Amino acid sequence: MYNRTTDAIQISVARGQRCTVVHCGGEVDLCTSAELNDALRLAIEQQPEEILLLCRDVKFMDSAGIHTLVNAAERARRQNIRLHVMPSPLMSRLVDLLGLRGHFDFVDAVHERIP
Repeated sequence: MYNRTTDAIQISVARGQRCTVVHCGGEVDLCTSAELNDALRLAIEQQPEEILLLCRDVKFMDSAGIHTLVNAAERARRQNIRLHVMPSPLMSRLVDLLGLRGHFDFVDAVHERIP
């Protein structure tokens, strides 16, 4: 288990049998994206079948946050790990505006993938 909480960002990582769940809330920007990157790197290193990135509580994201997500999706894909993202409305709109929806497997609800 991994937990990191500051005034700006809250991140946790929990490993299940087949799925690692990464929860992120707060602001993902130039100052905090390294925290999210560390959590996603840890999740990918655990080699689960799937990673579920829960971002419903993300209130702000800039280009550094998007860069972190795109890189994590590419790393997971190279390791044959399915990365599912439950975005906040803000994240979903930002990804759409940037034309990056095809880079991610967005899910609308937590379901049986949660360990």
